[in-house]
Amino acid sequence: MDAVEDLEAAIAWYRDLVPPSDRTRGPLLADADAVATILETIGSELGPLMLSSDLVWFWRTWGGYAIEGLFDLLPYPSLTVPSFALESWQMLQVQQGHPRVLFPVAYESHGFLFAELDTAAEGPAPLWYYTYGDEDFELRYGSLAALFRIAAEILEAHGVQVETGPNRSEQNPEHLDPGRFSDACERSLIAAGLKDRPRRVSWNDERRWPQGWRVANGLSPEDFDAHGRTHTVTQLLEASKIGPTEAYLHGEFRMISGGYNVAGEDLSLYRLADATGTVGVVMPRAMQGLGKPGRESEIHVICQSDIGALPTDPGQSLIAASISNEAEQYERFTESFGAVLNDALPHIPRVIGILHLDS
Repeated sequence: MDAVEDLEAAIAWYRDLVPPSDRTRGPLLADADAVATILETIGSELGPLMLSSDLVWFWRTWGGYAIEGLFDLLPYPSLTVPSFALESWQMLQVQQGHPRVLFPVAYESHGFLFAELDTAAEGPAPLWYYTYGDEDFELRYGSLAALFRIAAEILEAHGVQVETGPNRSEQNPEHLDPGRFSDACERSLIAAGLKDRPRRVSWNDERRWPQGWRVANGLSPEDFDAHGRTHTVTQLLEASKIGPTEAYLHGEFRMISGGYNVAGEDLSLYRLADATGTVGVVMPRAMQGLGKPGRESEIHVICQSDIGALPTDPGQSLIAASISNEAEQYERFTESFGAVLNDALPHIPRVIGILHLDS
C-alpha cells in the first residue's frame, strides 16, 4: 500500500467512527484551483525539498475546507489548511530559524505538528511535535496516516467520548488513555522504520540536528567554527567612515522587522548589541534559516559606506535612529521603513555569515 492509499484508508476508518453530524466536509474556504495554486507556491518555496505525496493528496482533497472543524476528534493540535501552513513555515524561518525540512501540517494554541520533508515525494512524512517554549522537537507519528489510525484505534476502544471546544486539547483521545496513546505512537514509529531515529532533537542547537536538516539550511561543518571578533560595534561605526569594511562582530542578535522586498530581494532587519553599542544589520531571506534571534552570535558583515551618513528625510530618519545606537527608537519603526530601505542599504551592514556562540 502506498502512502496515499494508506492515508485514504486511515481517514475512512476514522470517519466511520465519528458521529454522522461530524462527517460533513464543513464550510468551503477555497476552490480546487485556489488549493492547487497554493500547493504550487509551496513547491516553489520548498525547493529542492518536496511535500510528500500523502500530504499533497490530503490538501488537494481536504485543503479547501475549514479543516479545523472537520477532524475535531484527532489529537491536539488541529490540522490546518495549506495557506496557513506556508505562512507559518515562512514566519518560523525568519523569526526562529527553524529547520527548513519541518513543514507545518497542524497548529493549535501554540502547538505544531511538522511534516519532515525530503527531496523525494514518494514516502510518507514523519510528524514532529513542537510548542512554543519547548527546547526540543519530538518525533511523534510515523506519518499522517498513523495519526488518523491512532485516533481511530482509541476511539474504537473507548467510544466517542470527547467534547470539542476551548478545552479540546485537554479532552482529546490521547488523554482518555495516555499509556495506550503513547504505545500506539511508538508502534507507528517502528512500523515506519523509524525505530532508531532520535525521539527528540534540539530546535535551537544546529550542532545536534540530523545531517539532512543542516544541509537543507545551508550549514556545513565549517559553519560551526568561530572566526573570532575583529571589531566591536563602536569600532565598526568608526571604520565605516573611512571606507568599505568587513568585520566579525560578537553580541546578542535580535530581529527587528522583516519581509522587505528591495530590488527583488527579500530582506529583514536585525540588530546586534555588544558592550559598546548597538548596530542594525540586514540579512537576506536565504540566510534566515541560520538566524536564531536572541542568542549570543558571531556575525560576519560587510558595510559599503559610512553607517552614520544615512539620508535624513523624515521617513529615513527612522533608519538613522536604528543604526546610530539609539536603541529606544526601535519601537518607532513603521511600514514606511520598507519603502526607504533601498536608498539606505549602502549604509547598513549586510550579514554574509552567522554562527551562534552559545549552545
